[in-house]
Amino acid sequence: MATVVPTLKARSAPWVLWLPAWVTAVGYIIAKISPFSWLLLIGLGLTPLARRTFLADPRLWEVASALYLLFFWADVFFVSRHMGIALTHLLTFLIIARSWPPDTPRTVGQRLGLAFALWVIIGAANNDAYYMSVSLAALVAFLWALMAFQVWRNGTPEEPVHRLGPLALGMTLGVALLGALIFLVLPRAHFGFFYADRMALPEEARPRLSDRIDLGSVTRLKQDTRVAFRVYLQPGHLAPEALYWRGLVLDDFDGRQWRASDPGRLRPTTRTSIGLWGLEIPTPTQASGAQTVDQEIWPAGEEPALLHVFQPLVVSVPGRVALRTAPGLTFPAARVRAYRVRSLWIRPRQGRYALGPDPWPSREVSERLWLRLPASMSPAVRRLAAEWTVGTTSAIEKAQAIERAFHRHFRYTTVNLAGRSPDPIGTFLTRTRAGYCEYFASAMVLLLRTLGIPARVVVGYHGGQWNAQGGFWEVLYQDAHAWVEVWDDRTGLWVAFDPTPPTVAASGTRPTGWLRRFREWQSAIAFWWDRQVILYSAREQWEMGQSLIEGLERGFRRLRSLASEGFKVGRLRRETAWVIGLAAVGLVGLLGLWRKRAIGRSLLRVRPASPWQDYYALLQWVQRRAGPRQPSETPMAYVRRLQARWPGVYPALQEATRAFYDLRFYRPSPEGVRRLRALVRACMKRPSEGPNQETQ
Repeated sequence: MATVVPTLKARSAPWVLWLPAWVTAVGYIIAKISPFSWLLLIGLGLTPLARRTFLADPRLWEVASALYLLFFWADVFFVSRHMGIALTHLLTFLIIARSWPPDTPRTVGQRLGLAFALWVIIGAANNDAYYMSVSLAALVAFLWALMAFQVWRNGTPEEPVHRLGPLALGMTLGVALLGALIFLVLPRAHFGFFYADRMALPEEARPRLSDRIDLGSVTRLKQDTRVAFRVYLQPGHLAPEALYWRGLVLDDFDGRQWRASDPGRLRPTTRTSIGLWGLEIPTPTQASGAQTVDQEIWPAGEEPALLHVFQPLVVSVPGRVALRTAPGLTFPAARVRAYRVRSLWIRPRQGRYALGPDPWPSREVSERLWLRLPASMSPAVRRLAAEWTVGTTSAIEKAQAIERAFHRHFRYTTVNLAGRSPDPIGTFLTRTRAGYCEYFASAMVLLLRTLGIPARVVVGYHGGQWNAQGGFWEVLYQDAHAWVEVWDDRTGLWVAFDPTPPTVAASGTRPTGWLRRFREWQSAIAFWWDRQVILYSAREQWEMGQSLIEGLERGFRRLRSLASEGFKVGRLRRETAWVIGLAAVGLVGLLGLWRKRAIGRSLLRVRPASPWQDYYALLQWVQRRAGPRQPSETPMAYVRRLQARWPGVYPALQEATRAFYDLRFYRPSPEGVRRLRALVRACMKRPSEGPNQETQ
C-alpha cells in the first residue's frame, strides 16, 4: 500500500515553509542585482493559481529545468554576461519549478535548499547596510522553516510549529554575535583569492569628474541624486553657500571642451602634521587672519582628484600613496578610501575665497597658460568684455563687473540651447543668454583672458547638506558645479568668482521635517556601515587591539591605585556603584529563576522529536529486560517472540506496535500520535516483574 504523505494542518502554520522563499525574493529585489528580480516574487504569488492548472505537473518542470540548463550558458555569455547574475536567474527558475507542483518532502526540501543558495549568492554580491537586515530576517526564516520541515517530515502535525519562531530568533542572534566576534578578530586577508572581490556583481557605473570637461559634463553629473562623498568638517557650522569643494583646475579650452594641459608630477609623501602620509603645502604670505578648516573626506566612488575647500595646507592619505600634483590640482596615483585635508579660509573683499599661488609650478606654467584662447572665437567676446568692464581698473573689479552682468542679464537652464552651434560660447553670450554652469564659467574665463587677466575654470562641488544625526556634511553628485578663479596681481592670490545665478548655483530642494530626519538617520547608518564594516581593514583591527590593550592597562593601574590607597567609602561609591548594582540585579534574577525551576526544566526536559522515537525508546526498554532483538527481526516479530516469556506485558506491547505500524506506514494523524504515546507510557508503567527466564 502506498505511503500517505504527511501534510501540515492549519494550526501548524504551513506558511512557515514558504517564509525563506518570500524573504529571499524581497532581498533579491532590494539588492538590485538583476532587472528580472521581480519574477521570483511574481512566481511565488501565482503559486495558488498555477496549482489548479497543468503547470502543477512535476514532469513538465523536470523537462523545463533540463532545457533551462542549456539556456543558462547562453545567459552567461550573451544575456547577463556574468556568472553570478546568470546563477541568480537559474536559481529563480528552479525555485518556481519547485513551488508550482504539489508539496512533497522532496520538493519542499529542494525549495529550501535553492532559496538558501540564492540568498548566499545575493549576500556575497551585496554589502549594503539595509540588505544586512534582510539577511538576518532570512536567517530567522531559514532556521524556523528547517525546524518546521523536520516536524512535517516526521509526521507530527500537532507540534506547535509557531512556537519555534522565538527559538529561531534566539539562534539567529547567537549566530550574529558569534559572526561579529569572528569578524573583529579574524585577520584581514589581502592576498591570493581574497585580494579582489571575485564574486562581486557589476554595479551601475558611478559618474565622476574628469580631467576633460565638455559643455554639459557637469550638468549630466547633476542628474544623479546619489552621494558623492561625506565630510567631517571642523568647524562644522559653515554655511553651505561658502563650501566650494575644489576638484580639477582646467586651463586649455578648444571651444567645446576644457582640459588640464599639465599632467602633473609625482611627489613623495612624508609624515604630516595632522597624521598619516601626505604633502605639506607652503602657507601663502597673504594669509594673515585666515581661518583653519579641517576636513576628513570619505568618497563614495572613485574621483580623479582629492577634493577640498579653500587653500590646502596639508593633504594626508593612509599609507605611502604617491601623490601627483599639478597647478591647482592634487590627486592620488591610486584610489584612496579616505583622506584628511587642512585648509585656510582666506576671505577676500570681493569673491568667494582666495588661495595662494600654485606651490609646484612646472616649466610650461606661466601667465600664457592662463591667457590661452581657442583658435576660433566669436568677436562678441571681446566686445562684451570691454562693454561690461567700462570704468573698472583692477582685475578683481573687472571680474566682479562680469559676474554681476551674468547675474542680472542671464538665466540658468538645463536645456542645451547652444549645443549645435559651431560657436557655443558666442551663441550663449549673444543669442540664448541661458545655459549650464559650464557655459557661465567658460564664458567668464574667455572674457577675462581677452582683457589680459589670467583666469581658469575649476570643477568640483558646491554646497552640501548637514546631517545632524551623523555629524557630517553630505555632498551629492547633483551638487556638482563649475566656477572661476581669477589671478589678482595686486595681492598675489587666486580669487574665486561664481558667475552662475545664485538662485540655481546650489542644488535642488531638500526634504524637510520628519522626512529629512528619516533620511539623515538612513544616511548615517549607511555611512557607519561603510566605515566600520565594509572598509574594516588590518589597520583598524590593529588600532582596535591597541585600544583594548590600553584600556585593560588603565583598568589594572586603576585597581592597583585603589588597592594602595585603600577602599574608602566615597571612592567605593564612585568606582563600584555600577558593578554592585548590576550584580544585585543579576542575583535577584537568578534567585527568581531558581525558585521557579525554569532553567532546570528547560535544560533537563528532553522531548523526543517524533512519536517514532517514543516507540524506539520502548523497544530499548524491553530489550534491556527481555534480551536483544535479532538483526533481521521486525518489531512485530520480536514482540510475538516475547508472548511466552512476558505474558503480562505482551498485550500492551502488541497494541503499541500495531499503533506504531499504523502511524508510520498507513494513516498518520494527531489522534494516532496521542494514542501511541499513551500506549508507550502504559507499557513502561507496568509492574516491575521481569520476563520468564525460560526460552521458547
